[in-house]
Amino acid sequence: MLENTYFIYQPNFFEGSIVSYEALIRVKGSDDLPLDFISTINNKEEFDKAVISHIISDKLSLNNQDNVHISINISVSSLESESFIEYCESVFKHHKGFSFELNFKHQNVNLEKIRSNMQRLKKLNLFFTLDDYGTECKNSDPLLSLNFDYIKIDRSLISPIEDDYLSFCFLRSLYQKLNKFLGNNVVIKGIENVNQLNLIQSLGSVISQGYYLSYPISLSDLDQKLKLHTSTIDHQLNDSMPPIDRYIYNINVAKDNTQLNQALEALKPQDPFNLLGIDYNNFNLQALNTKYQELLDGIKSPSILFTTNLMKHCNCLFILRDEHGVAI
Repeated sequence: MLENTYFIYQPNFFEGSIVSYEALIRVKGSDDLPLDFISTINNKEEFDKAVISHIISDKLSLNNQDNVHISINISVSSLESESFIEYCESVFKHHKGFSFELNFKHQNVNLEKIRSNMQRLKKLNLFFTLDDYGTECKNSDPLLSLNFDYIKIDRSLISPIEDDYLSFCFLRSLYQKLNKFLGNNVVIKGIENVNQLNLIQSLGSVISQGYYLSYPISLSDLDQKLKLHTSTIDHQLNDSMPPIDRYIYNINVAKDNTQLNQALEALKPQDPFNLLGIDYNNFNLQALNTKYQELLDGIKSPSILFTTNLMKHCNCLFILRDEHGVAI
């Protein structure tokens, strides 16, 4: 099924380092787009199984393979198949460091079944990325309930930002919306020049992908890169803590006292000085939500925005205070 194909690997960057690769299929001796080739495949499930097997084999051939994370594009319909899920369970209990990328454009699927099967595979430390988010917001937003680990913003939203301020404002608003509950696990792809990169970097620390940063590379080039730069290949984002908004969410949706206590215990290390003013012995949900909103409103004040911007762009920041504790 893959006789006339091969794979190249597109790096994803975070703060200047490669954190993962996306496997991209190509047809030998052809300039046809991969989507044209894939559209001719009738049995998507068997095709996806063959792709997974091939990419795992590629990864096993690499030096320092444990430090490499690879995302694999699969058909959404495969996730509705019990035989496909059983295949993945048999494979990924032995192989780690992989993600599935899913594109839901123009597809009618059983979201409940897909949600259930995603949860099964997540238990094997398999991650999930929602691809091409943002172009069909009416259809995209329900997909957020599937609890993806990563979300990729559609490249069509990137291309106009250097020429149209409103396009950049829309992208920034969308990114901030997703960043609020995913943290740094939002991917912006399709960066093709320095102006686009500068605008994306103005959003903060973002996982970025695009030809300006790197063209897709062959397996042999990937292997050579690992030999030369082993220390920079670090899928560090999986170990990052969720934004505090996620902890507040978990508290609000707790179904019983056990879940509530677990959510509160998880929040404690994120708020070591108890800025949220939680009385853990006499917990009041309304008081927590009110205080949290007050803190969010305060974060938007000009002085706080100025200070946080300084902290982002310097290695060390000293704040001098007078005898009353007021910053000078």
